[in-house]
Amino acid sequence: MQLPRRAALAVVLVVLLVAASAVAQVAATEADDPALAALVAEHPVWGPALAYRAPATDAAERALVAATDEARRRELGLSASLSFAPSIAWRGSPGAAPSGPAWRSDVVAAVGYRFDAERVAHGHVDLHRAAVARTERAHRDLRAAITLHVDLQRAHLALAAAEHAAAGRATTLADAEAVEVGRDPGAAPSATLAAAQLANERAVADVERAARDVAAAARAARAAGFDPAGAEAIHRDRWAPLPLEGWRLWLPDVAPDQTPAVVRAELDAAVAAAALARLRVGGVLDDLALDVAYVRPEARLRASFDLDEGRPGAAIDATLRPAARTSWSVAVGATVRIDDRTAAALASARADADAAQATLAATRAEAPWALEAARRAALDAEADVGFAERALDLGRAALQEAVERHRAAGADAETDAARDRADAALARAAVGFDRERDAFYRAWNAYALAVERYLVAAGSPGGVLAPP
Repeated sequence: MQLPRRAALAVVLVVLLVAASAVAQVAATEADDPALAALVAEHPVWGPALAYRAPATDAAERALVAATDEARRRELGLSASLSFAPSIAWRGSPGAAPSGPAWRSDVVAAVGYRFDAERVAHGHVDLHRAAVARTERAHRDLRAAITLHVDLQRAHLALAAAEHAAAGRATTLADAEAVEVGRDPGAAPSATLAAAQLANERAVADVERAARDVAAAARAARAAGFDPAGAEAIHRDRWAPLPLEGWRLWLPDVAPDQTPAVVRAELDAAVAAAALARLRVGGVLDDLALDVAYVRPEARLRASFDLDEGRPGAAIDATLRPAARTSWSVAVGATVRIDDRTAAALASARADADAAQATLAATRAEAPWALEAARRAALDAEADVGFAERALDLGRAALQEAVERHRAAGADAETDAARDRADAALARAAVGFDRERDAFYRAWNAYALAVERYLVAAGSPGGVLAPP
């Protein structure tokens, strides 16, 4: 359980599902509750965030499809071809007229089979790599989209803080200028006035820079599908819960031996074992072949069976080609080759296989600890979000209390000084609440990153959990 109230949370949408195996594939699971699915789709953050796809994600998806097709093709080991080779020739001799054109066309249809265990294992490695890359891209897209929302909200908070500071600097400058009233106009300003002028100019520049940051963040968020006007409304409404309050990210349990790191180590061990097996057979017996051919005047049919460097194969081809006479042939051949590198290559392959097995054992032993560390980091980050939410509740209550005191002080105040003190107290409460909002957004950024790291380490689906 991630939180005491987790039982009240419902899984509303699964972002992706990538099976952590050699034949991994991508699939999506729809929410069981249409009302919750609609809530997510219309949510100002989760709607755009779950729909966001970076261009690199599309490329990763295409690479996964290509790797899946290639792995399947290698497993089948089949190949086929059809070729057509037309030609025309003239023949003659010196002093004699050339013969008429001789037309010839060869049509060859061939079907072959080759089982290459090492090539199949490499295909599984490529497929696993593509599946992991697709998983990482999907998780990264979700975190990137959340970050765009957070960055925009924090930019608004930074602008509000800069404007508040600028207002204070302007008041200080006005007070300093009031002190200077009556001085000789030609005299140099006092050090106090000069310092107030400098601080005011810096504050104005900070406001301008913060406004540019808001515009840049709004442009990036708009490109990802977020509504900048809605984000500004969220920022200005201090009483409504923030869109991310109460929401959590799903941390599914995953068996340590199914994590991408373990699966990749298993695939690497399979590659090394296949390479060793090929060298044990094909390192000495380089080639063993049986070839059968039957020739007719109009066509030739050929079948072959061979063992090429330890890889069994078979082929059948038919050729439409004129022949002088009917004939047949059967040929059996073999090549036994031993050179000065045979023993060294076999020893190297055996060492690679042993090293791959040792790596696999170490990865399996480390997997539970690594997975638990990533999960614990995500849960700690989630706890920090919970702390930040509680601080938000306290800050919102403090702001409400400050508003009520301000109203009471405004009704009872008899002097400008009393009203100024009430205004300052309310401003401090508003600034304090904005700081809590900023801390909440920073906690969510860290939380999204920690969850992404866990899901990538686990090779598992990701999703969002709705508040009660």
